Amino acid sequence: MKYLIIIADGMADEGQEELGGKTPLSYANTKTLDRLAKRSKIGRVKTIPDGMEAGSDVAGLTILGYDPKSVYTGRAPIECLGLVEQENSCILLGEEEIAYRMNLVTLTEDEEESDYEKKRMLDHTAGQISTKESKKIMRILQNLFDRMAYQYYTETSYRHLLVGKRIKIEGLIPPHNILGDSIGKHLPKDTTLDFLLRESYRLLNHCSVNDKRRREGKLPANSIWLWGGGEALKLESFYNKYEKRGAMISAVAVLKGIANGSGMTNLTVQGATGTVDTDYGAKARRAIKALLFEPYDFVCLHIEAPDEASHRGDLRGKIHGIEQIDESVIAPIIHAIEQSEKDVRVLILPDHYTLVKQRVHTSVPVPYLIYDSRRSIGNFPAYNEVQADSESILSDGTKLIEDLFSE
Repeated sequence: MKYLIIIADGMADEGQEELGGKTPLSYANTKTLDRLAKRSKIGRVKTIPDGMEAGSDVAGLTILGYDPKSVYTGRAPIECLGLVEQENSCILLGEEEIAYRMNLVTLTEDEEESDYEKKRMLDHTAGQISTKESKKIMRILQNLFDRMAYQYYTETSYRHLLVGKRIKIEGLIPPHNILGDSIGKHLPKDTTLDFLLRESYRLLNHCSVNDKRRREGKLPANSIWLWGGGEALKLESFYNKYEKRGAMISAVAVLKGIANGSGMTNLTVQGATGTVDTDYGAKARRAIKALLFEPYDFVCLHIEAPDEASHRGDLRGKIHGIEQIDESVIAPIIHAIEQSEKDVRVLILPDHYTLVKQRVHTSVPVPYLIYDSRRSIGNFPAYNEVQADSESILSDGTKLIEDLFSE
């Protein structure tokens, strides 16, 4: 028996007036998901424990069977495990070190530079800045970080990490949670971190990279934003926990970090970007190869696109991302499974709701679907939030993977 989880990041949402009250998932053309629904189990699962911030870090741990209440230390330490440096090893935190997730962001520019706290969070991705430009931006900040005894690590696009001495991490708010809001009440309580943010704006706002971006009609990456801080993460081996050899396919460091931390294998896919322009087909082909032709018992495939579109407030982009996942990812994978005649159980779900109107995550229980290639285990007309709402909620989300693994 083989097992597959497909995580469509942020796919779940509320009904939209523009769609006649339908959610993006129920409105989208999802022929394969709806075909699977007619012979699958559908329900709702709580992926975000009470009192915890809704995000892919917490939800990812839950979906893979790790209790965030027990093991979670922060998002950045997970990403440290997922960011592999040239020497082919993860970033390991010392006992006195804290890692922070560091976004390049766009703050409004209609106030004087001295009024940093009055600026509003315009875009948490700095206009989906390219990795090449992002690296140039970070080099401008090198002297600042050296002076403050911090080390930065680049990921992709706007995503970076900052590692340094242990200081207060309370009150660090994800930038995608305060889009359009004034940043003043969300600035770090610690004076060192507050200084880093303010100084980054002074150094970046009129640097050559941003001046060029403005001329091209793009948003500037005019500040850093720190969040998700925490100390080193420790996870039980996935193989020891479930006696299954696992593989992860994802373009984002947080899922790669969970995989590395639990001893799973990270599989690289050329063209996987972690944004809406990812190569959906390439991800599907790599998942098929790993699932059906390589010695893995379990594969987790993560796709970021619906979440990215939601944070941009792009309803049509979210619908398109969902349709691409159905047509270019799920359809070829299910076809390959059916052609192979191998026994496979598949779990499909979003990790959390991402509301396209508000551009934020919520902790509402998400709809899930479990498909078994051997037999019909349910009968639903479609897979979406409405269909799942008629079912009971699995309150302990860490138990869902056990349901998948059950025979």
